Amino acid sequence: MQWYQFLIFGKANRKVNQNTIIMLLLCSMCGFGQSAQAASIGLSKTQYGLYPVLSQLDMPWAVKSDQQSRFWITLMSGQLVVTSPLNLYQKPQPLTTQTVDLDLPELYVAGQGGLMDLLLLSDSTATQKHLLVSYAKGTESHNRLAIQRLTLDWMHTQDRWQLASSQLIFSVSPDKSTPVHYGARLAQLADKSVLVTVGDGFDWREQAQNKASGLGKILRMSATGEPLEDNPFYQSAIPVVTSNSTPTSDLSMTNWVYSLGHRNPQGLLVDQQGLIWAHEHGPAGGDEINLLLPGLNYGWPVVTQGIDYSGAQITPFTQYQGMTPPVVNWTPSIAPSGFIRYEGKLFPELDKAFIVTSLKLKGIVAVNIKDGVYESQVTLDAQRMTATKGQISTTPLPRLRDITTLPSGEILILSDGNDAQLLHLKIHKQYE
Repeated sequence: MQWYQFLIFGKANRKVNQNTIIMLLLCSMCGFGQSAQAASIGLSKTQYGLYPVLSQLDMPWAVKSDQQSRFWITLMSGQLVVTSPLNLYQKPQPLTTQTVDLDLPELYVAGQGGLMDLLLLSDSTATQKHLLVSYAKGTESHNRLAIQRLTLDWMHTQDRWQLASSQLIFSVSPDKSTPVHYGARLAQLADKSVLVTVGDGFDWREQAQNKASGLGKILRMSATGEPLEDNPFYQSAIPVVTSNSTPTSDLSMTNWVYSLGHRNPQGLLVDQQGLIWAHEHGPAGGDEINLLLPGLNYGWPVVTQGIDYSGAQITPFTQYQGMTPPVVNWTPSIAPSGFIRYEGKLFPELDKAFIVTSLKLKGIVAVNIKDGVYESQVTLDAQRMTATKGQISTTPLPRLRDITTLPSGEILILSDGNDAQLLHLKIHKQYE
């Protein structure tokens, strides 16, 4: 008898309305893998160039843009790079940068751990930014994903940002002893609540099915870290983890759980219709895009279309009663990283497409999903454009870490590594 036969799948105490039920039915129809990459006519006639606007970034992880067209870039070493606004309507000029040391308590930089995602909260202004950042906290033998809330004020006289406050608001329980599979993506919903993706820690994959564990989950909380009473498994008697407590395995995460059964979700977005989407890394195969709904179980590790890195079978199941199939499956894996749904006007050929950057594929994938059902995808025909002695040369794309858009609709992409760049996506050529 295998380990998964011992799992008990409880019914979620779901608080759903009629629209949610409709979306559940749509989601249940969406478990299609895809081998063909059907391109739209517009995409098949377009070649893109990625032009550097900022270089020499040391191990960046996330990039976000604000309403003033500044970029906010996290470095895994614990620093935040803030740029000047990118003004596309004046004579081109280099971005200037300021680096802010966030001095995160017990920052653990190893493997996939360090400072990771950044969320600019909706109550930010042009001169005061309220942020959440996710980071690995602890030691080699006891580490976890943690969330810090920061306030940065613009100092007019000094022409720079100043860290005004910093507070630890949440830590995932239980601790783990691996420097991998943190998840770590952040998003804010229309009701001001915050979603946090948490990976399974790699060696604790069974914990993705345990609602009392924070591993392998999407969590939902207030912007100050508290669980919310309308979360699907909320029980008021469960102990609450506060910023002053040390997370241990006896503190239940159930109050925070929004969805479960995730492996390593590293893409998260809320589209203009308010739908929540996440992508995650499978093992060898089985990368996914999922439409997130409260209380649903997305299967890992009971269900996957991937196999173990050793070649061993993880589970015999590619579907299982009560578990939601992915909308998109990538087998073989592409190692998805950044994630947006393009809803701008500058690239009509990308309108409403999900744009995914990739680490393993070293490319940009545009995915078409309509009414919750996968339709097609294509890897963009794109190259990095490099200026050397006044000459423009092209090189293949590197590993790509993240993606963001400006209010104008421009798309910026962050490469990966210890000499990374912020790259501006432009149409290089359109074929007749």
